[in-house]
Amino acid sequence: MESAQQQQYPAAAVLYFAALWITINAVFRIHRRLTKATADGTTGANAEQQPGERLVEAELVSALHVKITTSALSRPIAWIAQSSWIAQRRVCGGPRLLDAFYTLGVYCTVVLMLLSLAVLGTASVQIAQLLGTKLSASADPLPAATTAAASADVAVMQHAGRQAATTATMRNSQLLRPVIPGITLPSAHLAYYVASLAVCALIHEVGHALAAALAHVRIRKLGVFLMGVYPGAFVDLQRDHLDRCTLGAQLRVACAGVWHNALSGAIAWLVVYGGLLRPAFVLLGWTPVTDGVVVVDVSEMSPLFGTLRMGSIIYRIDDVFLDDDSRGFGALPLHRWTSVLTTTTHNRDTASMGFCAHADENVDDGLCCEMSAKYPLGESPDSQIFCFSKYGQQQQQQEQQQRLRSDNSMCFVLSDVLQRTGALRCKEDGDCPERHHVCVEPRSAYVDGRVARVYSRDRAMAIYAGSLESLWLDVQVSTLRAPLSSVGPLLARLPAWCEAMAQYTLAFSVAFALLNAIPAWYLDGDHVLRLLLLFLASSKGSSSDAASDANDSDADSDADSDADGVVSASASASASSDDSHQTQIRADDDCPELSGAGRRIYAVITALATALLAWCVVGSVVALVL
Repeated sequence: MESAQQQQYPAAAVLYFAALWITINAVFRIHRRLTKATADGTTGANAEQQPGERLVEAELVSALHVKITTSALSRPIAWIAQSSWIAQRRVCGGPRLLDAFYTLGVYCTVVLMLLSLAVLGTASVQIAQLLGTKLSASADPLPAATTAAASADVAVMQHAGRQAATTATMRNSQLLRPVIPGITLPSAHLAYYVASLAVCALIHEVGHALAAALAHVRIRKLGVFLMGVYPGAFVDLQRDHLDRCTLGAQLRVACAGVWHNALSGAIAWLVVYGGLLRPAFVLLGWTPVTDGVVVVDVSEMSPLFGTLRMGSIIYRIDDVFLDDDSRGFGALPLHRWTSVLTTTTHNRDTASMGFCAHADENVDDGLCCEMSAKYPLGESPDSQIFCFSKYGQQQQQQEQQQRLRSDNSMCFVLSDVLQRTGALRCKEDGDCPERHHVCVEPRSAYVDGRVARVYSRDRAMAIYAGSLESLWLDVQVSTLRAPLSSVGPLLARLPAWCEAMAQYTLAFSVAFALLNAIPAWYLDGDHVLRLLLLFLASSKGSSSDAASDANDSDADSDADSDADGVVSASASASASSDDSHQTQIRADDDCPELSGAGRRIYAVITALATALLAWCVVGSVVALVL
């Protein structure tokens, strides 16, 4: 049965995108005209003063690029870094707490830089292999279809989407994937994407700003921007102030963004996998669920709409119980729900055995297993009939990247076969209790397609055929049951929204930290690598100078003892005025530019990292198109 379901999510994303930018452009045009009219009615002097008085400025750079800047946060950030209680705290009477905090960030960034290079190299090899596989493949995945039917005991749902199948393919085959809303990112989660990406970008830039303020660098402005569908943030620092800082201070500023993203990722991980928010919601009246996940919303576009009710507890997907970590999908029910639906590729991943079906029940009408681009779920007009193959046969063909063939395939009523449990499960024909039984499993129209049994407490079973990622997108769940008598349906979804937001924040925080740690052109890693090489070269030079000065000092120690005392007292006073930088070397005094071997090392590493990053980006997009 044909359907336009596969086009709805991308079409909705395009409509939202167009409506957003039409609205933004209209608002700016109206504001511009009002501002111009106001300026014409004022004196020239007042008109010139108005722009300088505004603490918040918005600018439409182009039709698809808007940015908002403010100077109102500069003083609060400077106060936090220089005058607040935490700024005055010291570590065991030594360096200030914030200095030690951002120095730890330098070490973390160096480790992440090495890790990012390893990830980049692995991803480059994976993308090359993926492109080779796609170019040599003899057939493309089939498009999607949607049908729905119901029986007395079991709801039979068939649903697949090209967007979800494409995303699942990318997810399971690539370490790095392009993020394109509506294609590789579900448009249904567009709000989470924009919000979490903006939060991660803002956390990144606030890190740079705090570290800069700690080094007494003036913060001119902070801002956020939206370019197309990609939000971001930036900080405008007083460049000459930064150039006069020590190399150590510049390193802390350069690494602070990556360090903040690493910390935000750790906090998001505690929310997603550690239940960090659960105690707060429990105090507000929510009840924790440990034996599954609670349904808080089902999309009206989903075939499961009306089958899974709000408040239902899903405790099992196929043969995987959501409260049991024995199958390796994670210990927490929410983690297992996400892993089962988004990372598994074959029925064998979640179904430990096949199903016994009587050969005489084969109702092949000659159309059930005839799958094509037009009829990906078969040409049979009866949606209750589904194509089956011998247990294990489908996975073997998937592993060989071949199109499923109709050889040795049979057609059964899907609900009749999958409804049977216990003794009617098998791994081969001999495991079935009767002579004429065969061991089969459902055969999906997609290589990435699946048939899943969804078990809930208030319904025996619902059967869902297609891409499991579509199920993950359409059914929103949580591990907290809301007190429905005291909160509305919107507030009941609040924990699920927070958990989903935390999942995206975790993903983008890790991506921000690893991406910016790459020593490629125009990324933070580029500046960090240069400053590290400068710092190492300067430290080596200062050590040699210190040894030479020590020898000269020993030779003249008796003659200049009084002068040495004066110099020592002066140095002590200088150190006490700014002890956080007393062991650092100033960039404008020693080796401000790389030279010799350092310059060659910097050029080779940055060029190689940039080339690998460009290959990953271009290769990922090409693989997506293919």
